[in-house]
Amino acid sequence: MKGRNIYVGAGLLVLGLVAVAVGLPAVMHWGHEDLSARRVSDKVSEARTRRRTGDYEVALRMLEAALRMHPDYAAALFEKGNVLGEMGDGQGARACYERAAESNPHDLRVWAALRETYFAAGEYDKTIRAARKALEVAPNQLVPNYTRIAQAHLTMGETEEAAAALREGVARDCDFPTYCQRFLIAEKNRLLSREATDEEHARLERLSAELTKTDLAQFDGESVLRTFRREHVSRLHGDLAAVLLAQGEFKEAVTHCDQALALDPYYGAAYLHRASARHKLGQHTDALQDLERAARLGVQPSPETVQAIRNATAGHR
Repeated sequence: MKGRNIYVGAGLLVLGLVAVAVGLPAVMHWGHEDLSARRVSDKVSEARTRRRTGDYEVALRMLEAALRMHPDYAAALFEKGNVLGEMGDGQGARACYERAAESNPHDLRVWAALRETYFAAGEYDKTIRAARKALEVAPNQLVPNYTRIAQAHLTMGETEEAAAALREGVARDCDFPTYCQRFLIAEKNRLLSREATDEEHARLERLSAELTKTDLAQFDGESVLRTFRREHVSRLHGDLAAVLLAQGEFKEAVTHCDQALALDPYYGAAYLHRASARHKLGQHTDALQDLERAARLGVQPSPETVQAIRNATAGHR
């Protein structure tokens, strides 16, 4: 019996040693991964600082070292794209942004960078796709995306499609609870898009909990919604008015200018668009008043436009 216990004890000892032998490399590997990720994150942060001071070569070396450790680290790819873009290497920047999008499709910054890169290159279909992806990631980012979609369509001579895109954006002038849901989703995606700290992970959990709530009364709803409409929806109304002017839809252009100015009475371009539409409709005195309002807000119309409206106003007195 005693000998048997010795064998059992020896067997348990062997099993314990095997477990340690198997487990220790795994623990060491996990620790190495965590340390490596932190080192990469630190290099990306330092490279970003170097880029902002114009020290591009040093920033590039840091990012390349980071990417040797983590070839698909999205934040490093994105920052390398920024460095290359500022160095004048548009193709290299684009390749980095595309790899970053593949690695982390939840990063709004990457889709915004691709949207602008494609537009600058004249690749308007890709511009539109990138803007649509940006809207999926951050549904509350209406102006930069719908405006760029409309500009891409206009550049391709697709006026109707441009107007349709802006109408879609205007239609997303949502009620407050819907806006809050979109805001929270955008925040959640933003935190998912990069290496988050413990504090940010806790915030992510809170945001996830908020997404399941129907009572969003804890937010200052009126203030947030006013800001959203002023910064986004009013601009889309103004952009749509400009497209409608080009289409000869002057009455509808006035309507959208009215809506833009109701949301933001300091939106100078809306006064200018409304002046042009009112002039075409024969409302010359009102058009002149709108021109004066636009000028007071720092939006200067062309001298030809001013003279044409002044002449028309004088002729109807």
